[in-house]
Amino acid sequence: MKPLAAIAGTTVLTLGLGAAAPAQCPGDLSGDGFVNVADMLVVVSAWGPCAGCAADLAPAMAPNGVVNVSDLLALINRWGACVAIARDAFVAETVSPPVQAQFGDYAASPALVVHESYIDANGDGMFDGFYALQAFFDAHVPPGYSGPICLDWEGAMGLLKLPPGAPLHTLAVQQYVAALQVARALRPAAQIGFYAIPMPRYYDRNAQWIEETAALEPILAQSTALFPSVYDYYPDAHTPGILPEHEAAYVRDNVQMALLFAAGKPVHPFVWPRYHSSNALWGFHSIPASEFIAHTATIFTAAYAGDRADGMIWWGADHYWNSIAEQNFPPGHPDYALCAVLNGVFNQETLPGETRAEYFDRLHSHHLQTVSWVVANAP
Repeated sequence: MKPLAAIAGTTVLTLGLGAAAPAQCPGDLSGDGFVNVADMLVVVSAWGPCAGCAADLAPAMAPNGVVNVSDLLALINRWGACVAIARDAFVAETVSPPVQAQFGDYAASPALVVHESYIDANGDGMFDGFYALQAFFDAHVPPGYSGPICLDWEGAMGLLKLPPGAPLHTLAVQQYVAALQVARALRPAAQIGFYAIPMPRYYDRNAQWIEETAALEPILAQSTALFPSVYDYYPDAHTPGILPEHEAAYVRDNVQMALLFAAGKPVHPFVWPRYHSSNALWGFHSIPASEFIAHTATIFTAAYAGDRADGMIWWGADHYWNSIAEQNFPPGHPDYALCAVLNGVFNQETLPGETRAEYFDRLHSHHLQTVSWVVANAP
């Protein structure tokens, strides 16, 4: 998720689902608050090719431009009175004023990501940020704030990966708990937790993973919200052996793990519309819209004891990455390779005649609409 240093202190906006967003009750095509015969007639009247029409309900979250039996069955599965589920899409990406102006169409409200420099200023794995957190909250978080606050302390996570019971593991857990206690005392009504706790796994999602997560129970118990990470590591179309169903299982398992340990508390998974930077071939490339929709929609298919994710957070740092790309470091510089990768990706994705700023605005506006649509259409 790094580098949040570039956006530390940035107010992140929560997208409520306003008039521009799709209905919160997929299947209620007539808008009467019920999925019933009136909606079935809409589906039948739209039968056949129908790109972009409301009756194209299936596959779930990824309409295929055709209204057919699959859409009729999807409608029947939602039959009855609509049950309003309040879910939100959160934006943790620094965007330009023109894109930010679009947030009003989605009833924007603030959320926050707090960089680890406010928690562990010298990076020694010890919580020493009482006064820094207090100053940050005083400047950016109004009293009585009840939205999410994600504390991002990744620098000490290596200690949490040590064997449970190891002295440094125990000490790290204590430090995370101390930071949570201070944050909760400062803003008791907020939904507060740490980024990527429970810690995500792409492989080896097994009993040992559950045991290691259970060893973080003191942190999870003090958290009033959980923020798992479900970034996309591999392109579906270019990674032999990695199938879409593997990606879906990875997302579901990680969200379900968070729901298990949340015990009814809010769960807001983090997503990134670019492939994870750890992928040497595809890192930083934008994820195709169809794949990103399918990936993020899977978040809301995960369930535990009737609970599902309460929303999701779109994270990004495009302007930070661009600040590196613009340096054009010479060969031999530590960031030369990263600079070359970023310029290669950004140049490839920028349209002819489009400036870098216009490219980001176009991309961010698209992500804004996509994330809002996925959340609004969550089951």
